[in-house]
Amino acid sequence: MKTSDSSSKMEITNYATVFRANILDIGKESMTVEIIGTPDKIDAFKNLVDQYGIVEMARTGVLSITKGNLISNMENLDKVRIFDTTLRDGEQTPGVSVTSEQKLRIAIKLDELGVDAIEAGFPVVSEGEKRRLLKLL
Repeated sequence: MKTSDSSSKMEITNYATVFRANILDIGKESMTVEIIGTPDKIDAFKNLVDQYGIVEMARTGVLSITKGNLISNMENLDKVRIFDTTLRDGEQTPGVSVTSEQKLRIAIKLDELGVDAIEAGFPVVSEGEKRRLLKLL
């Protein structure tokens, strides 16, 4: 997004905070923001920041990520690897609120199920989020 003055940067930062987006880069005249969520959530954020001028936008849709080595031959296809974002994305669902204790119970159940990777959130968001994530370790 184009941002030539500090007030624009502050407004975009405030919008990013409300939408739980990540500011990836701040330059002299631009900002790079990552937002994850439903199409409605992303569209709402886009509508708010359109006034600043979106230089570039990429939308990935449903994404699958492999863990460890990339599949290089057919013998690696006998196992499904699960990358779970319930604890992160669940908080971004309208009307959903999960307590620290509930997050811990969900993480334990996902681990018991054999989930390969659990993305629980972003510790840089706040000290409270950092403490909650440390409990999950």
